[in-house]
Amino acid sequence: MTQRDRFPLYTGGNSNVFRGNWVRPDGRKVMVAIKLLRIVRDDPAELDHVLTRLVCAARSWQKLSHPNILPFFGAYEIGAFAPALITPFCHLGNVGSYIRSHPFSNRDRLVHDVASGLKYLHENDIVHEDLKPQNVLIDKREVACLCDFGISRIINREGVTTRSAASSTYIAPELLIRVHPLTSNPIYPKPTHKSDVYSFGILSLEILTSGPPEGRGDKSFHEAKLLEGFRPQRAQYDVSEVASGMWSVLDRCWDPDPQLRLTIRAIWESLPFQAQRSCGFRKRLNPKA
Repeated sequence: MTQRDRFPLYTGGNSNVFRGNWVRPDGRKVMVAIKLLRIVRDDPAELDHVLTRLVCAARSWQKLSHPNILPFFGAYEIGAFAPALITPFCHLGNVGSYIRSHPFSNRDRLVHDVASGLKYLHENDIVHEDLKPQNVLIDKREVACLCDFGISRIINREGVTTRSAASSTYIAPELLIRVHPLTSNPIYPKPTHKSDVYSFGILSLEILTSGPPEGRGDKSFHEAKLLEGFRPQRAQYDVSEVASGMWSVLDRCWDPDPQLRLTIRAIWESLPFQAQRSCGFRKRLNPKA
């Protein structure tokens, strides 16, 4: 393994990403992404616990095989407590940057790719925990692939307040930190399949409309507003961006009550999703063409 970049190509809330060259056992060279994780812990025992959990998460990822799951090649330790995750390097970037640079791309197919990958994770009893544009990469086939499931929560101290603004845009309201009424200690809710579905709904709306819902991407978005039961309003979106049938499905994803949300399997089997698959996906038309 050789690192190609002196400085990070991408910098996230808990990692730096470099390009690298990996020589496979058969002699073939593959360009890879080296995701160097930043782990800050004062307690050696806590740090050791975090690293152990990372190893378990990496092993789970390595066992998966699906067209909409980014392959995982392995991990290695660059220095003291500086593990790096190795995956294919996706030249087209994440889904957010991709739709900005390819405004007339096939948005419906990208949403289906994300749904397909998430359904596969849930069928394997894996909760993604941090579904957002930065964790959906576009491979050379222009297919959306999910990555980094479970990693963010392990690295960060538990709780929404430690998440980046990018993550909090897609977080389900039930994952907000609560305070125990008797001890005043913080309560850290655990992500579930239902919270993944909420994130999927918000992410899908962004893919289809090129931006997060009104107010949801605002860094000043605070707990009180979340607890009021935020949900996007149909009147704010053009039917050419989000068809009525698709809206009805997504609206069931971001219901404030987790028990009222659809499962990802129900979303996949819904009539709007079935109709789009049977009719074939259409690219968004360029009015200047």
